[in-house]
Amino acid sequence: MNNKSSQIDSILTPEILKGLATLNEFMMEVISSEVDLLKEIPTYLLTLGGKRIRPALTFLSAKLFGLNEPTLELLNVSAGIELIHMATLLHDDIIDQAPVRRGKMSAYKKYGITNTLLSGNFLFVRAFGLCAKLPPFIIQNTEKACVELTEGEILEGIPSISLEKSIEIAKKKTASLFRLSALSGAFVATKNTQIAEQLGIFGECLGIAFQINDDILDVTSDIVSLGKEPGTDIRERKPSVVNALWFECGSDLSKKVFLQNDFPIDSYCVAAALEEIKTSVVLEKAQQLGMEYVERAKEALNVASVLSNNSINSETLLGLNNLVNFAVSRFS
Repeated sequence: MNNKSSQIDSILTPEILKGLATLNEFMMEVISSEVDLLKEIPTYLLTLGGKRIRPALTFLSAKLFGLNEPTLELLNVSAGIELIHMATLLHDDIIDQAPVRRGKMSAYKKYGITNTLLSGNFLFVRAFGLCAKLPPFIIQNTEKACVELTEGEILEGIPSISLEKSIEIAKKKTASLFRLSALSGAFVATKNTQIAEQLGIFGECLGIAFQINDDILDVTSDIVSLGKEPGTDIRERKPSVVNALWFECGSDLSKKVFLQNDFPIDSYCVAAALEEIKTSVVLEKAQQLGMEYVERAKEALNVASVLSNNSINSETLLGLNNLVNFAVSRFS
């Protein structure tokens, strides 16, 4: 288990951790296949660890409204969302030609493009099989999230950069599954679409805050804790929030990086870019923006509480706020 995962686990209750262990066993059954490689590749990705934030968010959102045990419906939706997430990771590594995932060899590098691509497709099919057993409200929102994931991937590959675009990509690529996780957990517990939508807003804002922080960590962290080389977003000319804010500052170097496709981004360029960003107001602005989304997340929780006539689990509400506070602590 990696450091980020253990940090998440430290703020979860024993009941939620037990539920996550049950989910892991459930997912191992779901990804079974007559072709060994189709199970081996997803299993390898699972062994690389991860924050497990999405299923934790689903369980917490359900528990907030009184669903204390991981029912089959809750396991189906949690596993479905996590399998979709895993499929996108496999596909992302192919698109980015990433040799490393969470500090170890990526599935793409270990098993090759074709096998990794087909394994991602296999996970999508398994996920959709689980989602087909769920209420129409969750199915519709799952479709919406998957469309947004694809749109975000396409947007990220279009060579332009602005803060508005960066937030839109974060909303689609990262926050869409956060939204789906929180919304689905709440709906399974309450069958109330209004309450579920508010938890969806909570999840979306939390997801955007997490993505902003990941963009910050790409500048401030090291290879050991990050699991990849710092400055990867610069090397790949990604329209991250930090890169967009750097570009909007009017830096000559940022203009060369993002406007001149033939400009070489070598180690010296990356080092200079990182130094510029660290010594400017860029990180402070990114942190402030992240905090704005954290506050929006907390507001949505309050609205959901009112809609439920304050009949919520106070311990779980604390757990969700701890999840938000975890996002805040990562900004430092």
